[in-house]
Amino acid sequence: MKKYLLILAFITAIAFSRVVASDLLNWDDPAHITNNKFVTEFTWSDPLHMFFEKDTANHTYIPLTVFNFAILYKLFAKNAMVFHLSSLLTHILVVWMVFLVAMRFGLTSMGAMAAALLFALHPARVENVAWATAQKDLMYSLFYLISIYFYLGYLEGKNKVQFFVLALVAGFLSILAKPMALSLPWILWVVDWMRGRKISIASIVDKIPFFLVIEPIAWITYSQNSREINFDFMTGIMTWLWSASFYIKRFFWPFNLSPIYSMPEPVAITNAAYIVSWLILVATGVGLWFYRKNRWVIFAFIYFVLSIFFVWRLDARDISFVADRFLYLPALAACLAVGRLWEFQYAKLNASKRKLFMNASFAAVVILAGLCFYNLGMWKNGLTLWNNVINRSPEIAFGYNNRGMIYLGEGKNDEALADFEKALEVAKKGRIYQDDGKILISAGRAQHYAKAYYNMGILQAKQKKYEEALKYFNLAIYYDMGQAEYFNNRGATLIKLGHQNEAMGDYNAALVIDKENYEARLNRGLLNYKMSNKEEALKEFEMLTKSFSKQAEPFLQAGRIYYEKGDIDTALGLFLSASKAEPENAQAWYNLGVLYAKKGDKDKARDSFSQAQLKWIADPEKYPLPGLKPEDAKVWEQRLKKNVSSK
Repeated sequence: MKKYLLILAFITAIAFSRVVASDLLNWDDPAHITNNKFVTEFTWSDPLHMFFEKDTANHTYIPLTVFNFAILYKLFAKNAMVFHLSSLLTHILVVWMVFLVAMRFGLTSMGAMAAALLFALHPARVENVAWATAQKDLMYSLFYLISIYFYLGYLEGKNKVQFFVLALVAGFLSILAKPMALSLPWILWVVDWMRGRKISIASIVDKIPFFLVIEPIAWITYSQNSREINFDFMTGIMTWLWSASFYIKRFFWPFNLSPIYSMPEPVAITNAAYIVSWLILVATGVGLWFYRKNRWVIFAFIYFVLSIFFVWRLDARDISFVADRFLYLPALAACLAVGRLWEFQYAKLNASKRKLFMNASFAAVVILAGLCFYNLGMWKNGLTLWNNVINRSPEIAFGYNNRGMIYLGEGKNDEALADFEKALEVAKKGRIYQDDGKILISAGRAQHYAKAYYNMGILQAKQKKYEEALKYFNLAIYYDMGQAEYFNNRGATLIKLGHQNEAMGDYNAALVIDKENYEARLNRGLLNYKMSNKEEALKEFEMLTKSFSKQAEPFLQAGRIYYEKGDIDTALGLFLSASKAEPENAQAWYNLGVLYAKKGDKDKARDSFSQAQLKWIADPEKYPLPGLKPEDAKVWEQRLKKNVSSK
């Protein structure tokens, strides 16, 4: 068995080796990793903090995944290679578990190998492995499979209590990694059926602990994301059936993959795309009828449906209303069935034909591995990702919006503006629907409108065209009032235009939407300070020092207020905390120097001012100091070098 596991690891590692050179992306990776306070604020003294918060990333409860991210970030910071290597290693572990589960289901070593290779190298796996955020799919799948493995051991009758407890613990860890594990209790009934276990009191009772452990945790995420679904009945049914057929088609035809897929327009029964989806479903039904006595075929289908039906959508509001990554674990039983078919065919062949069969199988492995290696190219960085989305689906505004943000970050303002304008142009071509005599754009399209206008507002604000920025932020909020960042940035723009009361209203709105929004709370504190509401400002800053202990700014602002109140010792402690939170923050060291000087500690004051000078020279734009211009940094650096050399 060991040699099979090593071969699986080697082939999988080669096929996905390209991933370690990829970057983190500007699509959900910030929310899950680089801007996630549970990751960046992680401390060894309180390592399990995220397990007691319901929103751990993007309004989902995935504490185990976030815990993994936090450990990696603590040890290696923003090193993208480490996060991608973690994904690759987790994928290999999942593949090993597929092999072990296949063996436990009765497949031979060669059949289990075939099943595991198909699972490992199916091109749809690329998204799960290449996108750091999708590591939650890998982690929940790993523990999900471990749970099934131990449950199968439980059914075999040896060490029943031990295996049952291990299966339950693994199921619990799976749901902590991603809510898609909610299907596990139902899948265990399918496992019972596949193993020939009849429905009985015992078969019902032993599922109860799984339901009690798993479903309430899944509800934590669902309760944060439940929403009213607004759709025409026929449109909803056609969307639901199309999304169902999408995953069947993707398993058997894994070509022309994309990170994002658009809903075929128009949504009409005469549209060829919907005709094809109906044909796929009809063909599936005919196939099931024809093979209704084949236990493996029925097992593959029931397992697939029960593990994925809850992501079939009635509307296309979400940008990821269908996605390759959702097929990751639901394809398990189909892979096992293919492995069983492979060993069945192999057993029927004579020696000469077996050699030919093995050569064909090897060629299939090479082709699948090559497709994975090739498709990883689109995930190399944000620019390659959005270029791919735009090239394959130019009708999706989301691609232009995100590529524009990359250009904006690189200072390519003209390219960014062109992409934002294109996003609006594309969004305006979207489908509309009639509602009480009014023509309305769909919720999904409204979000694209809003994002494009928001991005254009950011661009105008960056260019200090605040009146224009305000217009765009107003439009963004008009189309989507549920984004805290829209209100926060409009508030910041209103400050620039001298409208303090209106800005306060926007900061309040942002914090109603997202009470944990760092920027909005910091800005509200700064505005309270500016309006002489210093006690209110202090409350905001002190709240942030507890929630965002790795950010220096709240400590600096709270320290300033205590300094102005004459409480030098408290201010000094806060400035020390700021220097520990961000050791490169020149302002923190400068403030320490001022207070040490005031307390008469000349040595510490001199050391602090020296540190402030060094930090400022290293990054004068990010950490400015009073009375100094960024362009003066090189002059100061030369003076410093001259002084050192003269000594």
